[in-house]
Amino acid sequence: MPMLIVDDEDFELELKRCNGSKNNSTIIKMPKMGRPDGCIETPETLRKLIAGDAIDGIATAKEIAKEYGVSMSSVNAYKGDSTSTDRMVNKVVDSDLKKHNDNKRKKLNSLAHKVSRKALEHITDEKLEASKATDLSQIAANAARVIDKTTPKDGGNTVTNNIHFYSPQQIRKENFEVVEAEVIAQR
Repeated sequence: MPMLIVDDEDFELELKRCNGSKNNSTIIKMPKMGRPDGCIETPETLRKLIAGDAIDGIATAKEIAKEYGVSMSSVNAYKGDSTSTDRMVNKVVDSDLKKHNDNKRKKLNSLAHKVSRKALEHITDEKLEASKATDLSQIAANAARVIDKTTPKDGGNTVTNNIHFYSPQQIRKENFEVVEAEVIAQR
């Protein structure tokens, strides 16, 4: 029997038509997706909690979605500083959520910097000669990856040094009008 989505009236007619014959059909009740009845949108505080859990990486998007009762696309949208998947696709950012997410990323970034520095401090010449140094370098590399992933997409407060050289042009004789003058003898 072919599968298709029909309204309730057509479905009841089809069931009555098939009632006389041997029917091996199974009715599967689809789970309700989307917002619960009467809920206009996910509250802002809940969006921040969801985004924070997603950024922290404490669980997969699927697990977070199940725990909070939202869709996986909503989890990804909140993590991406948007309030909905439509806004995420159109690159519309919720400034309050972005500020919260950036603070969360900065905290993770700071922690990753500390771990990376500690791991690098423990790499000594003696340990480089031993095989355990590979473990320390792997810890440092993993922390660096965390730093890279948690750095804000716009670069954060990156300070760039621009050096400007000013080299004044020398004045040349060709730039002026030449006037011939006679030298008058002094008395």
